[in-house]
Amino acid sequence: MKLSLPKLSWWLSILPLTAVIACIPARAESITPAADGTGTVVTKDGNRFNISGSTVSKDGANLFHTFQQFGLESGQIANFLALPNIRN
Repeated sequence: MKLSLPKLSWWLSILPLTAVIACIPARAESITPAADGTGTVVTKDGNRFNISGSTVSKDGANLFHTFQQFGLESGQIANFLALPNIRN
């Protein structure tokens, strides 16, 4: 395959751009509850995400959360808030 001069020039012109894009650090997504009726609530407080609400199992021992997105950056905290009788 032979590249014409205009095509070669185009490839050479975008090469520095690809190097810049490759150096941009990826950022984690925030924590977003799913809108599925479990009642999960996420409240951001500085670098901490307080996660409350949810659905409790019939025996009261388990707590169910669902998330559309769950991602933390270095130094961020996911703080799950629950009643003392919750075991899982």
